[in-house]
Amino acid sequence: MAGEWGGGGVSEARKEKENKKRFETHTLSPPHLAGHLWYTTLDSRVMPDAPTSTRAVLTKTALDQLLWAPAFSCVFFAFINILDGRPDAVIPAIQDKLIPMMAANYALWPAAHLINFKFVPSRQRILYINCVQIVWSAYLSHLAAGSGRF
Repeated sequence: MAGEWGGGGVSEARKEKENKKRFETHTLSPPHLAGHLWYTTLDSRVMPDAPTSTRAVLTKTALDQLLWAPAFSCVFFAFINILDGRPDAVIPAIQDKLIPMMAANYALWPAAHLINFKFVPSRQRILYINCVQIVWSAYLSHLAAGSGRF
């Protein structure tokens, strides 16, 4: 039938609606909104007297990528699956998707954060992160559309 994906019976309009819901949910999710607290903590605790020094920038980027990124990713998988009414899918999603997601994460976010912590004033940090997050959310929606689920 025209308008279906892969003969699976899911119309393009329904698939687009699901992707839009996933994008909006991720963007407005509590874990995403908690980023403000995370970046405020980094700015106040990691070399606040020299916040744009090379050492501070590298430390903040490393902390973000080694602590926040994997934790945020796991919470993201939990949030999406629970919201979809599939709490039993949380652990399998993390087991199946965390490593590929982190590989993609490491292709985008370290460079974004080097720019962030070196050049973006802390009062504009969340705005910058949210702009990059739009690209990241679009990627996550694409990833979900490819497999149908997280």
